[in-house]
Amino acid sequence: MTTKFHKMVLKEKHMLKTNLETWYFETEDWINDCDFYKEELQFLKEIVQNKIQNTTTEGQEHKEIYRHIEKMLVRLFDEITKALKDHKKQLADAMTRKGNADSKVYHAEMGQKMAVLKSGITDLKRSIFKYVVDNPVDTQDAAFEEM
Repeated sequence: MTTKFHKMVLKEKHMLKTNLETWYFETEDWINDCDFYKEELQFLKEIVQNKIQNTTTEGQEHKEIYRHIEKMLVRLFDEITKALKDHKKQLADAMTRKGNADSKVYHAEMGQKMAVLKSGITDLKRSIFKYVVDNPVDTQDAAFEEM
């Protein structure tokens, strides 16, 4: 069975064969992924908030958990997006001077951070989906009556 670590090792070996332009476009993809994740999680947060607003103390506990997660994710997205944009600029600079020694190491590190982020988002989405499935929306809720 292939583990996430094993996949990262294989990817790093493959990176030895890639070039700066490939890393540049991969970094652009990562930035786009982060933008999409942020929008997607905002949408999911609104679904959960609508559901929690109509519950009692149990809902308040979940609401606090999701508020904390949201704050953490916003900070994480801001930090990773900034780091990715800086990395993209560094790659563009490296392409003009034809050097890539530092870029290879940093790109591998950014790839690992993106893999961790992607895994964390997947786990969070699973928990949100499970919460929504386990707590079905009552179609008699006021929010749905307005629709």
